[in-house]
Amino acid sequence: MDQSGYADLINSTSENTDIVNISSSLTLSYANPFGILETDAGSNVIATNLTNGQVLIGSTGAAPVAANITGTTNQINIINGVGTITLSTPQNIDTAANVTFGQIIDSGLNQNVIVCTGLADNQLHSVTINNTNTNGTNNSLSFNSGTLTMASSMTQDLRTSATPTFANLIDSGLTASELVASNASKQLQSVTIANANGCNTKFLGSTLTTTMTQDLGTTGLPTFVSVALSGIADGDLLVIQPTTKHVIGIAASDGSLPIGSTSDGTYSAGNITGSSNISVTNGSHTITLDTAQNITTSSTPTFANIIDSGLTATRLVATNASKQLQSVTISNANGTNNSFSGSTLACTMTQDLQTSATPSFTGLNGNGILQYVIGTISQSLTTVTGSGTTFTSAMAGGLLIPAKGEATVIQTFNSATSLTVYKSQTIAAGSQYTIFYTLGSNGFAISPYGTMLLRTLGSGLQSTTGLTLQLVPNGGGGSYNVDIDTYNSPYTQPCNGRLQFTDNNFGANFSYFSKIQGADTNALQRLFQVSADKTVTTFNNILDTTTTGDANFAGTVTIGTGLLLPTSGGTPTLLDYYEEYIHTTTWSGPITTTGNTTVRIVRIGKNVTIQLPQFTGTGNNTNTKLLMNTNIPTQFRPSSDIAWESAWIIVMGANMIGEFRIFTSGQCAFNSQFGLGWTPNVLSNGTGIIQCFSYYLF
Repeated sequence: MDQSGYADLINSTSENTDIVNISSSLTLSYANPFGILETDAGSNVIATNLTNGQVLIGSTGAAPVAANITGTTNQINIINGVGTITLSTPQNIDTAANVTFGQIIDSGLNQNVIVCTGLADNQLHSVTINNTNTNGTNNSLSFNSGTLTMASSMTQDLRTSATPTFANLIDSGLTASELVASNASKQLQSVTIANANGCNTKFLGSTLTTTMTQDLGTTGLPTFVSVALSGIADGDLLVIQPTTKHVIGIAASDGSLPIGSTSDGTYSAGNITGSSNISVTNGSHTITLDTAQNITTSSTPTFANIIDSGLTATRLVATNASKQLQSVTISNANGTNNSFSGSTLACTMTQDLQTSATPSFTGLNGNGILQYVIGTISQSLTTVTGSGTTFTSAMAGGLLIPAKGEATVIQTFNSATSLTVYKSQTIAAGSQYTIFYTLGSNGFAISPYGTMLLRTLGSGLQSTTGLTLQLVPNGGGGSYNVDIDTYNSPYTQPCNGRLQFTDNNFGANFSYFSKIQGADTNALQRLFQVSADKTVTTFNNILDTTTTGDANFAGTVTIGTGLLLPTSGGTPTLLDYYEEYIHTTTWSGPITTTGNTTVRIVRIGKNVTIQLPQFTGTGNNTNTKLLMNTNIPTQFRPSSDIAWESAWIIVMGANMIGEFRIFTSGQCAFNSQFGLGWTPNVLSNGTGIIQCFSYYLF
């Protein structure tokens, strides 16, 4: 072999080169399969085989050794496998791991102190203990010789089973001025009151007011539009069970009725049963009862006999005030001489009073009232002049009633043919007349001319007053006067007032007179008159404050069906309604519960005016209508919903134009977005309305 070069790999030739190129593979027949090639001390290539997990581990100045990586107990674990070496720690030590050590020694910490992690680097730091108690805590913390002692307590028991006491409890998660309740997690939460089905509950301050729109107590009288009983079949008769007071249904048949029983206090469906004198016919929704003959008050039934056990035998029978038959006792007086025997009533008088007879009386008593009708009279101003008369002084204070003219009191007697009266008027010569005098007591008198006087005086405290009713023919024909006069004693003064009815062919007029007004303080003045065509005329008197005939009333005037006021070119319409009403209500929706507000409502005929007051409240951050909680009464509700009426409202503390609506149900509502509810907000006094008015036709 040429020692100047290298032996070939099979030691058969010598190669003078430093590079060996192997084009495909190199086979070392002496080496074990799967061995790791290395050189030995003689620089010969040898092959070392490795077991599971072995690696060649070098040694300075020595041959590498096939060995396993060795772990450290409680630090590094080694698991050797086929072609694998797995290193692991006894527990996870990544940044998210939860590790457990017997002890940790940090040379950067102080001895015998508590440690904590830093806010920025999570590094352990020594902690200085400072025992400071606030807000009810009563804790102490100490650390000595490796022992941390913490004594923790509170000034009162705060366990879940305890009942601590606080001066106030503030929960920042709640809404101010609202009710509080616990949710499913027993956490406190604010409560919004939602009224429905007639409830009217509200919370204000510290008071929860719970009521209904109508009284539903046991003594209440609620009103409902309808009542549906789901447990009762259609068409059943309703009865109340005596013990439970439950309403139950009884199935109905033709003519059936709920019939009670005193034995068990219940009802059952039954039919009315007739008899020989009463027949019963049951039909659909009808029960017809018939008697053997008609017995109505206008019918003429036939009976063999009628026996009334309450009557006295062999006596006349008559009906009393209740139309009941009663026995009659004949009592004769003032010339009557009647008798009843068997079936005959004998009627006679103690003297003959037929038109052809000439009965005799002691006298015809008018209780002292005298009359005088001789001759005729005329009158100019207050002087009455007689023709063929013989007037007397006793006639002063009496009543002079002319056939044509107004009755008047006689003031003074002048002569047998002259009298002075209080009423100034003109009466033509030759007029008939009647004088009634000596009027100091009750009585009556009828003159030959048909004039009638009824005189009545008061009694007791009214003994000085008198009332005279006069029926006076007014010139013949179909005309007649009725005068009612009042007087005070003595009766030498004119009457104080008069009501006069003038009947002209049955077309009645009515006049009222008084002496309280006018230039002549003694004369009666006409105050007003109602004509036959129902026209009312005033005569510049106490009912008339001007000269136009307007009537003023100091008290209340009640008109039955209404007033017809004048119109120009149209047909007058009856004004038949006027009412002023104060409506009290709260508001809800996008606002916390409000207090009561006063809404004024006036209805004149079919025109309704609503005045809504200004109010504000805290928004509750909801997008809903601002609703009136109490509906306005029925007499003010429109026949159809009224919408799109502009109104000034307050949204988020600013004034803006919104929409006001009135519904046929009587509920009123405001919108800030024209039908789309309210702009949500939670500002204090940020939600409300400005005082406004609404007008509409009923």
